[in-house]
Amino acid sequence: MTLRDMVAVSFGNLTRLKLRTLLTSAGVLIAIAAFVSMLSFGAGNQKYIEEQFDRLGLFTTIQVYPKDSRRNPDTIAAVKLNTRAIERIAAIPGVNLAYPFDAFTVKVKIGDSTLVSSAQALPASAMRTKLFSNLLSGKIIDSSNSRQVILSEDLIKNAGIHRADSLVGLPIIISVRVSTLDSAFRHVFVDKGETLLDRARQIKIDSLFRSSYRSRILRREANEIVRRFVDGFLNAQKEISDTLTVAGIRQSTSRMGRLHIEQVIIPIATASKFKTGGMSNNPIDIFSAMQAGSLFSEPGDNDEESFSQVTVNFDPKVFYKSITDSIDAMGYRTFSFAAEFEQIQRA
Repeated sequence: MTLRDMVAVSFGNLTRLKLRTLLTSAGVLIAIAAFVSMLSFGAGNQKYIEEQFDRLGLFTTIQVYPKDSRRNPDTIAAVKLNTRAIERIAAIPGVNLAYPFDAFTVKVKIGDSTLVSSAQALPASAMRTKLFSNLLSGKIIDSSNSRQVILSEDLIKNAGIHRADSLVGLPIIISVRVSTLDSAFRHVFVDKGETLLDRARQIKIDSLFRSSYRSRILRREANEIVRRFVDGFLNAQKEISDTLTVAGIRQSTSRMGRLHIEQVIIPIATASKFKTGGMSNNPIDIFSAMQAGSLFSEPGDNDEESFSQVTVNFDPKVFYKSITDSIDAMGYRTFSFAAEFEQIQRA
């Protein structure tokens, strides 16, 4: 059979089996269209993510965390991520800047509106990075002790303000409630009008010679002292307020993986005022401080303060792996946005 005959037979079959031909052709077209669509969708997503990473400077950003001893049972004790650790990380060749994620709850009074939000303390050098300098209006804060603040677009919209430039240059009131040891100890000595002396008068002196009565009194009074201390620490908080000027309004950033940017940004030196004499009101932090022997440390002693996260900004000419390897060798966990983007590319 010649080639001409084979072609004639093939076209003859296609003509006779029109339905099968139609279904086969449609299936091939649908498969090709689906494959092209998937490639286009993947390429579009990759381009969008790449633009977002570049806009926020994430290709040169690394997050550092203390190792979790529960996930690493062979580790005797997790290395603290404190001020001294940040200084060591900042000294790694290629690292431009290292700063902690230091967030706390604040009340923001804008005109007649009062909102509860989260604030973030930052050094001025961090505010000049791409991650924080993407402003809709105003300017970045150029000094760590400036009495200025940067707000997010979402926060001012919640306050009923839709023009970002209308708030720049105006004063707002920032308030923070902090737990203090003074209030805790005051509640130990006097709670709801009852003093320790009043409780001491209720003890039967003659019965103290009986071990059962003595043990019961000791347990009761020890529990009462602990209850008063914790109640005073958690519920008798002191409010610290300050008036700051709005320097700029930052474009809201949707959460991207491990990226955390709070709605209020305050210079680190100015934010320290809100922590003077105060401590975390988390009971876990209280017991951790007791265990570490730092419960009664001076408020300005930041060497004992540990952070849950540190952000590292490095030179774009340096390969990120060399930075993460150096930090991992110090005993910390790292997360690199550049490494995450490589995984996205592979997918």
